[in-house]
Amino acid sequence: MVKNHIQRIAAPRSWKIERKNYKFITRPSPGAHSLDYGLSINTVLKEILKVADTTKESKYLLNNKDVTVNGKPIHDVHHSVGLMDVVSIPKLSLSYRVVINKRGVLSFVTVTDADLTVFKVKRKYTIKGGKKMLTLSNGANYLADKTCVVGDSVLIKGNKIEKVISLKEGAYVTLIGGSHIGTSGNISKLYDEGNTKRVEVESPQGKLITLREFAFVVGDKKSEIKII
Repeated sequence: MVKNHIQRIAAPRSWKIERKNYKFITRPSPGAHSLDYGLSINTVLKEILKVADTTKESKYLLNNKDVTVNGKPIHDVHHSVGLMDVVSIPKLSLSYRVVINKRGVLSFVTVTDADLTVFKVKRKYTIKGGKKMLTLSNGANYLADKTCVVGDSVLIKGNKIEKVISLKEGAYVTLIGGSHIGTSGNISKLYDEGNTKRVEVESPQGKLITLREFAFVVGDKKSEIKII
């Protein structure tokens, strides 16, 4: 029970779930997303999208390839679905992108651009042959055929990196942490304050300052994908 489930009362506050109906909820597999930024596909299907009533029904949908995440069929009810992932149910012609709202809760936005995804570059390293490899915020690995650095984002279409979206002044970001979580706007300034890297963002609420690690780039001047 401890390995495959987590007590609802102890689940992250970013999960939009009922906490008192039942004691346990499916634990997402580790790796792709942290618990704060991801939850199991079983929870998504049953409690967020409400297309399944039981885990047995979730397994049926997955085994019949009726659900995809970022365009790929998945089979494990523990598969972690998290920030900026796109969940699609082809037979219902429905697709949802995972975003985070101003209350710090993971939300599912209906989208029509399911073939596009944007993920943050979390790690860049060299592999055999001198090639550069990227690890993205959804846990995926890609060969770096375009120049980028950690903190940038990449626009993926299908299974190919179409574009690098640099973390720079003017870029459009959504904030995924801190007191301004869920707010979006254009970067007006990047600067260091001692050993702390900060970013100033021009948002509809005015200028705000936060840690640079909370800035998730989603476009050069405006968002490349639907996030609201």
